[in-house]
Amino acid sequence: METDSPLVTVIVPTFNRRALLPSAIRSIRNQTLRDWRLLVVNDGGEDVSDVVAEFADDRIEWHDRPHLGKAAALNFGLSRVRSKYVAYMDDDDIVFPDHLAGLVALAESEGAEFVYSDTWAVWIGPDGKEIRRQVENEDDVTFDDLRFFNQINHKQILHTKRLADEAGPYDERLQILIDYDYIRRLARLSPPVHLRKVTGEHFLRQKTDSAEDIDSITGLWKSDPETCGRSVAAVFEKDPAALADLYRFALRDRNRARALERALKPHQEALAEARDTIRRQNERISALESSLSYRVGRAFTAPLRLAVETVRRLRSPSS
Repeated sequence: METDSPLVTVIVPTFNRRALLPSAIRSIRNQTLRDWRLLVVNDGGEDVSDVVAEFADDRIEWHDRPHLGKAAALNFGLSRVRSKYVAYMDDDDIVFPDHLAGLVALAESEGAEFVYSDTWAVWIGPDGKEIRRQVENEDDVTFDDLRFFNQINHKQILHTKRLADEAGPYDERLQILIDYDYIRRLARLSPPVHLRKVTGEHFLRQKTDSAEDIDSITGLWKSDPETCGRSVAAVFEKDPAALADLYRFALRDRNRARALERALKPHQEALAEARDTIRRQNERISALESSLSYRVGRAFTAPLRLAVETVRRLRSPSS
């Protein structure tokens, strides 16, 4: 097998994920399709050369780079691709053994330049235990389906090097939506073909019990919305028509929300008044129940109290 010019090059950018990276690499090494090369691109994080060396596989190589972000790491990987196909791996996820074989077989049989498969989204709690899972990306999608939000997991795609050259590099201005922007540009040039099969697991590791508090780039939506906003603008400035539609849809949704708020206001006031009435009635009922309970209790215990009082008087020295 020619390792300098394999059938598939897999690029895995990594940054400070030493503990998780071995599982990601192992999942590529266990592929049933053997004609691949794996490029581990360290984006200025902690040293991982020993992690790669432990696999003792000459198909795996690593490159140390300054910390310039995920997009820059991916572009460096693309610059070293000499294979027909390009695939990707996240440093904290895994793919199943038939992942590459299935995607390549579909690309070859359909003559497709861009294919993708389904993935499990798996939520992991702060204690490291799985909380829940669901299958993502089950639908066949077109470029139109990708205009405003992503429906393809980056780790689950495979495309030709020729298509990558035509699409151009990853946008290094982006801090988020890096994958979406690139997938969107690929889909504009070549319709994505869907392998209707789950071939990997995408882990969403929660830092807290909140499902939104994710320890990954995705977590920026909550922690740094301003940066996310700049990335959204950078993605859609390449497609002015989509940007105009996005703005128009946002205005429409805002106006609908305001109209609904106005329509509900009288009902909300009536509801607040009803809740206040219910609260007062509950307070009265509680007071009545307490009073009745006291009175009934007094009635039931009267004979016992009379007997106790009689005994007390009989035992009293003054009696």
